[in-house]
Amino acid sequence: MVMRAYLGTSGWHYHDWVGPVYPREQKEREWLANYSRIFNFTNINVTFYQKRIREGLVKRWYKETPPNFKFVIKANQEFTHRRSFNAQEFSQWTEQFQDLQEKLLGFLLQFPQSVRRSKQLISAIKQVQCNSLVFVEFRDKSWYFPPTEIDPAILVIPDTPRISTLPGRATSIGLNAQNIVFIRLHGRNRFKWYNHEEARERYDYYYPPPEISYIIQRMASSRKNTIIVDANNHPLGQAPLNIIDAKRAMGEKISKQVRKLENRITSILAHRLHREKMGQLSAYFGEQKANGWNEVLKTDLEANIRVATPYVIAGVSEGIEVFVDRCEKRVYCEKPNHKRVLCDHLRALLKAVGKEKPHVVLEDFKDVLSTVGIKF
Repeated sequence: MVMRAYLGTSGWHYHDWVGPVYPREQKEREWLANYSRIFNFTNINVTFYQKRIREGLVKRWYKETPPNFKFVIKANQEFTHRRSFNAQEFSQWTEQFQDLQEKLLGFLLQFPQSVRRSKQLISAIKQVQCNSLVFVEFRDKSWYFPPTEIDPAILVIPDTPRISTLPGRATSIGLNAQNIVFIRLHGRNRFKWYNHEEARERYDYYYPPPEISYIIQRMASSRKNTIIVDANNHPLGQAPLNIIDAKRAMGEKISKQVRKLENRITSILAHRLHREKMGQLSAYFGEQKANGWNEVLKTDLEANIRVATPYVIAGVSEGIEVFVDRCEKRVYCEKPNHKRVLCDHLRALLKAVGKEKPHVVLEDFKDVLSTVGIKF
C-alpha cells in the first residue's frame, strides 16, 4: 500500500503561469505560498543555475509553506553538466539547505544525455555523504535498460519522447527495487526535443488524462512506501494541470479551489489555438485536407474544445472525450463502452494524426476503433 504521495512540479516561478496559475494581481513573492496551498511538493530548480542561494531565502521557503510540504533540491549544473562528479564537493554544497529541516525530501542529480553509463560515475554517486535522500536522473537510455543499481541513492524514472537515445516512456522502464519510486514527466514532444529555439519548447506538452491515470496506476501497483511525481512540462501551466489529473487518479478529493484552478488553466489552453496561431489549423496539422475537415474541426473546436496545444488536442463529441497525441500517434478515449460512431470532425481529427493507422489506447486497453465502428 502506498504510504505517502508527493505530487508537484519542477519549480513554481514561471512568468507564463501568470493568468493560468497565479492571479494577475498577485505579487511574485506570494507565488510559492499560493502554489503550496494546492500541491504538497516541488522540485526547486533555481539551484541548478545558482550555486549559492542568497542568505535568508531557504528560511523563507520553509516559512511560506505548510507543515506537510516537501522540497527536492536540484543539484547545481557544475556537479552534473560541466565536469566529472565530485561526491565530496556535492556533499558540502548540500549543507546550505539545512534550514529546510523536515521539509527537505532530498537532492536531485540530473545528468545530461551526454553522460553514458559508467562504473566510475556509479562509484562516485555511492560515495555521497548526505543527511537527506539522493535522487539520480539520467537522460541517456543506457542507464535504464536494465535499470542501474545506485543504492543507497534512488534512480529517478524519466518520462521522455520516444527517441532512440532517450529512456522513453516511464511505464516502459522497470521500477527500482527500493521503497520509493520517483517519476519526472518531461513531456513527449519529440518534434521540439532537439529542434527548438528556446529550451522551454522542449517541455511544451500536455499528457492526456488516461495516460496520467496509467502512470499513477503503475506506480501505485508497485506497493512502494512513497511515490513522487514531478511534472516538468511547465509551459502555460500544463504541469499543474497534469498534477491535478494525477491527484484525481490517486483518488484524492478535488477541492473547489483546485477545480477553479483547473478550469482557469483549461480555459486558457482552450483558446491557445486561436490566440497563438490565429486559427490556422495547418500550424497544428502538417497537411491540408481537400475534404474540408479543417473547417468542420475549427467550428467544433470553438464550441467543445477542452485543451488545445500544438501536440495534444482534446475535444468532446457524441458524449466522448477524445485526446489526440500527435507526437506518438495515439488516441485516448475517456468512455470506452460508448457504441456510437464518432462524428465527422473526430474522424478527420483521427486521420490528421498521421498517415499510419493510429494506435488507440483506452483506460481498459481495448480498441476504440472497433468499439465505435470506425474503419480506416
